[in-house]
Amino acid sequence: MKFFIHYRPIHTKRYNQYTGDLLKITTEDVTIEGWNKRRCNRSQSVYNRLTRMLKSAGMDDEMTYPLDSGRSVKDLVKYMDQWEAKNDH
Repeated sequence: MKFFIHYRPIHTKRYNQYTGDLLKITTEDVTIEGWNKRRCNRSQSVYNRLTRMLKSAGMDDEMTYPLDSGRSVKDLVKYMDQWEAKNDH
């Protein structure tokens, strides 16, 4: 399954400090102005696990999720690689 992770940094208004990333997961190849895009080819089970993990933060409706400064998009990709490796065994 092919899906896309769009992300952009979040900064505080007052001090312009980096506080994390805002993520948007799509299954269509669209360009969103001001957002970076990462293409992922993973199994349906990995996609489902990723969306379930992100939805546990409480934002079910619009598929836009905050990611705090302790995690990055690279961390999500690493998690997906681990999930996929686990499913292959």
